[in-house]
Amino acid sequence: MFLALFLIGFTGMAQNDDVLTPEKLWQLKRVGSPAVSPDAQAMVYGVSEYSVKENNGTRALYVLAENAESPRRVTPQDGYAYNATWRPDGKKIAYLSATDDGFQIFEMNANGSEKKQNKQHNRVVFPVLNTARI
Repeated sequence: MFLALFLIGFTGMAQNDDVLTPEKLWQLKRVGSPAVSPDAQAMVYGVSEYSVKENNGTRALYVLAENAESPRRVTPQDGYAYNATWRPDGKKIAYLSATDDGFQIFEMNANGSEKKQNKQHNRVVFPVLNTARI
């Protein structure tokens, strides 16, 4: 069913001047990997952006609180932050971020302050973070 709706959407677009091209697809931001806080009052998620001209991409993390008017970016837009998850007490967010030494584990307050690298790991890590609360 989803495939049929997807194809119908493309058929309709092809009849207009607004043809969906690969270049236009690359201009779209991609939202993913949501993680709801333990108290269900906020959500952290990632937004990926790509540049065909520069041949690279970035990924930033955002937090949207239940009563907020708009999300707050909590990592730099020009970075690479992935797999965010909440600490069980809901006060901190753990995530992976690219460093000169590869991807490492970081932790920060829910508002994006006090970012700290987990120094217990001196090698590249790719942990499976807890996303069971989605």
